[in-house]
Amino acid sequence: MGKWKKRIIEGTIVLLAVGLLGYRFWPRSMERLLPAPREEANQVSCYLDVHQYEEGLPSSRRYEMKTEDRTEIQELLNILDSTSYQASFRNLLPWERGSLHSGRDYDGRLLSLTVSFAGDSQAYSHWLFLGSNTMSADSRQIYPVHKEIFGQLADYIHTHGTMLPHAGSALVKSLSDGITWGMQIWAMCPG
Repeated sequence: MGKWKKRIIEGTIVLLAVGLLGYRFWPRSMERLLPAPREEANQVSCYLDVHQYEEGLPSSRRYEMKTEDRTEIQELLNILDSTSYQASFRNLLPWERGSLHSGRDYDGRLLSLTVSFAGDSQAYSHWLFLGSNTMSADSRQIYPVHKEIFGQLADYIHTHGTMLPHAGSALVKSLSDGITWGMQIWAMCPG
């Protein structure tokens, strides 16, 4: 009986390992991640935040794109659908649900995309990208198989969206200019 018990335990461990690897690496389509058929999408809201250093000072820009145009909605969904996605083991942990951390390829850009659907469900899907290799769809962390998707979405929003005014970077610049001006006056004052 001990021999059979050992084989059952080993078989269970192998099945569990195969199941976990299948969960992690099985490709999922965009259609499977959306809560409703893509044909019912009637509005998309996108924000692209770009955080960089320019001339030694932090700079932030935000681009916004809100559209109900069927052509633009389908173009954005086509970009999302151009790759498949793999799940993260973190989705299996109850305390990691909804958390997202920037990866090693984070370049200071954050992209948020929300798709709203018409029909009886009134559903929506929220996608969040922290660079090219870390993203979530409706609080489930996923990995795109082709990482170029992030650049394609960012370029599309940058091109078709509008840049929003950001008071923070203007304030930092004016403070920096004021400090520089004050230091120049102080240096020229005798005494």
